[in-house]
Amino acid sequence: MIYRQPQIGPIKLDPANPLVKGIVGAWSYYDYNTGAVLDLSGQGNSGTLNGGPPLVTSTRGQSLSFNGSSQYLSYSLPGSLSGTYTVSAWVNPSTLSSANTFLSTRDFADHGFDVKLQSGTGVHADIGDGTSWLSTAADASFSYSVNTWYHIVYVVTTTGYTIYANGLQVGSGTFAGTPLLWDSSRILKIGYVGAVAGIEYFSGLIGDVLLYSRALSAGDVLRLYNNPWQIYNSPKRNILVRAAGGVTVALTGQASTFAAGALAITESEALIGQASSFAVGTMTPSTIPVVTAALSGQVASFAAGAMAITAAPAISGQA
Repeated sequence: MIYRQPQIGPIKLDPANPLVKGIVGAWSYYDYNTGAVLDLSGQGNSGTLNGGPPLVTSTRGQSLSFNGSSQYLSYSLPGSLSGTYTVSAWVNPSTLSSANTFLSTRDFADHGFDVKLQSGTGVHADIGDGTSWLSTAADASFSYSVNTWYHIVYVVTTTGYTIYANGLQVGSGTFAGTPLLWDSSRILKIGYVGAVAGIEYFSGLIGDVLLYSRALSAGDVLRLYNNPWQIYNSPKRNILVRAAGGVTVALTGQASTFAAGALAITESEALIGQASSFAVGTMTPSTIPVVTAALSGQVASFAAGAMAITAAPAISGQA
């Protein structure tokens, strides 16, 4: 699997990617200058940090860390979205609590939408139409652990819902009605819900959050899971390539600036595992749509600080 980590600088959705169609909210990049989590969808839905959740960097790139007691993001979204929608989020829980809500558009007795991880055994959501509940048991069973990333997707239509975890369908259900995600009186909150049973906060990390005004297909969800950063277009990235055998290599900088010689590898992501995991010759991570990389040379030349590359152009193409 390949993850891309954005750096300080312009980043936006790539309109040429089919997975961008229907995005009405995209939050994954933290602006140090304004303290706002910018909406990359072009809709201008920049959020407010409440309680000061800190920015952290992991193999998922930049994410916000929530303490489970006072920190969340809030967004007043324009207009409304009802009928059909998709909610997608990357989450990394630090607790197996039964009340670990990571996204909601409801407060207390309101009938909007909320979703949470639950007790290490599954995911739970409530789906409403603004005046009543269409389902208060939109649930799916799957085992999850703390300190691990999971991609959770809810596809909601006027006839029911489908739930995905890490690219695979784990649940579904039916109802009849017009589900409401948000309107002028409902604020989107990431990491928080005000439920009848009490306020619930998320404990852990939350990365990319996407809202769609359409129903993603099973194929769409799987592609988004396998390469979540393919929908973005940034002039500068750190690219983490997770190879077979648990080996991770970090390619840092613009591809156009790479030259024959040495390619820096971050210390935390230095080659971990047996050298036999790499085949002598050429390795091409072909799933990267915008970077074509060929790493050539002897395995023995790989080291934690630098990696020797043959005199032939090692990496070509635009970042």
